[in-house]
Amino acid sequence: MARERFASEAPPHNGVPGFCSIEDAALAISIEDEGGKIDLNAATEELLRDAFRGLAGLGPAQALAAARAVVQFRTPAIFGAAAPVAGKPFRSKGGPFQTALELDQVANLDQASVQAILPFATVYSHVDGLDSRRAPPALLAALLGGSREQIAILAAAPFPNSLNRNDTRFPSAYSRDVAHDVFMVHVEVRLSNGARGLSETIVDFQAGDGEFYILREVHLGASRFSRELDTMSVPELPQC
Repeated sequence: MARERFASEAPPHNGVPGFCSIEDAALAISIEDEGGKIDLNAATEELLRDAFRGLAGLGPAQALAAARAVVQFRTPAIFGAAAPVAGKPFRSKGGPFQTALELDQVANLDQASVQAILPFATVYSHVDGLDSRRAPPALLAALLGGSREQIAILAAAPFPNSLNRNDTRFPSAYSRDVAHDVFMVHVEVRLSNGARGLSETIVDFQAGDGEFYILREVHLGASRFSRELDTMSVPELPQC
């Protein structure tokens, strides 16, 4: 698959990057549909378990325990305050995730597991499954039963890839037709002097209250396309 360059057509929303320039800066821009990710507030225990197995490399018992910890975190306490979280200076939330970044507050989740799951988690799809056509490649491979090596490669360098988004091995129990109205926009910038910048923004186009869109979150993320940007000449890129 050739590298995508932005043109008059709308870019795809499964994270395929487009490259363009502004003055002396080269930009990589990708758009991910949050409907292709795992909703931490709605996902079934089984989906969370399989995600922890495939993406974090946990064994069956560990993956199930991690899934149950996520469910416990989001479930309101029946009697009194939520239980303390071992090794962390706060109690279990006992309420919905407000952002996927709250994963690091879940009991018994180590940092490696949090970082493995975080790029594929959301709180904005509001469904218990996901749209495989919009899923990030590593998540799709994990749910298709891909090897640890394949999943790790796709997590580090998602595109290009040879995944079949209509693969019949995708579990029907996880397949959902999701409203496509919340997106994460990932932007990386490389200036001619070598300086770099990166941001991720969650944009909600079904905000209501007369607003066309609302920015739900803006935060830093992990670099995905630095190697591609390093090989590109700004004058050869189309204007953004």
